[in-house]
Amino acid sequence: MNRELTLSDEVVTVNGHSVRKIYGGFGGGQPCILAKQVAELHERELMHINELISNNSDWLEEGTDILNLKSVVVRNDSETLSDFLLNFYTRNALNRSECVWLLSRQGYALLCKLLESPLARQIYKQMVRDYFRMEEKSGDDSRSPHPGLAEI
Repeated sequence: MNRELTLSDEVVTVNGHSVRKIYGGFGGGQPCILAKQVAELHERELMHINELISNNSDWLEEGTDILNLKSVVVRNDSETLSDFLLNFYTRNALNRSECVWLLSRQGYALLCKLLESPLARQIYKQMVRDYFRMEEKSGDDSRSPHPGLAEI
């Protein structure tokens, strides 16, 4: 799987905090977000977000929902990953951290479900609504691994 990450010039502002969009990690062009960005958006300590991820590993599947960028091997490209992360972390913070979590869109939705705050609920609900609107537009629920869910 392609783990290349791209930092976009696009900025999203949520809760008065602006973050630049990241794409890749879970496949080309897929939006994703760092746990550090989640902490900023939801006004939580990064330590709290990391603990939430660690304590709910049964909810978040490695490689699909989350990636630990500290354990991702990028052949002949490790400098690029490090340079990318320096847009968000100091070198000292990167060296000290055991985990640098990257969440897919699905992983972020699951994390919002676990955060239990008004903002997290709002974002989670919007992501679910967007998903079902997209499914309605495509008119094809045969892709669903759970037949009947589209009927709910």
